[in-house]
Amino acid sequence: MVHHEPDGRLLAVVSSPGADFGKRGTIAAIDIADLHVVRRIRYEHGTPEAMSFSPNGATLAVSTE
Repeated sequence: MVHHEPDGRLLAVVSSPGADFGKRGTIAAIDIADLHVVRRIRYEHGTPEAMSFSPNGATLAVSTE
């Protein structure tokens, strides 16, 4: 799952490797300008299933199972 910030500067990408799918996952916030990871958010008790940036891009809302 991928979602971009309203101004297009950040991209949020969810990953959950093979056997961990549904059990845990990570969201990486990536700076589009140089493709470096700005922040990683780890989920130890579920895989992020949906996410959305607020209109001003200051908040990333995430839901898990």
